[in-house]
Amino acid sequence: MIHRSLPTRAATAALAGALVTCALAGCSTDAAARGTLSQSAGTAAASARSAGLVLGLDQEDRVLGTVLDTGLSDAADKLAAEARVVATMTAIGGIGASRDRVLHDIRAAQDEVASAQRAVAANRDSGDALRAHRRELDRLAQQLDAASKRLERG
Repeated sequence: MIHRSLPTRAATAALAGALVTCALAGCSTDAAARGTLSQSAGTAAASARSAGLVLGLDQEDRVLGTVLDTGLSDAADKLAAEARVVATMTAIGGIGASRDRVLHDIRAAQDEVASAQRAVAANRDSGDALRAHRRELDRLAQQLDAASKRLERG
């Protein structure tokens, strides 16, 4: 009887070890995904903030048109890159909802930058329209920055 229970105990111990290993690997994978998502949110926040800053400088006539165009284009490119990273990220564990919120905010910032670029191209680069874009980009930058910090804390 002792001989029969020994293989059962060994199998149970092996199964328990495998479950612990899977759980730990899942935790480390979730932590890595959380770190990547935090970094993407932080980078997107900086890009949205940069776009808002260049719009603010334009409103004060403190920036050349070419600098405005370049600043908005750079922000659009960086936001697009971060949107790709986040959209292709596998949401493991409890970060699925966070990933969706971050992606939503990044895409909203992309839309604001694209709208501001269209306004500038149509020579409507002054007044209330760009002020509204700047405020919305600042708001989105704050949200993305807060998400980045929450994700860092775990």
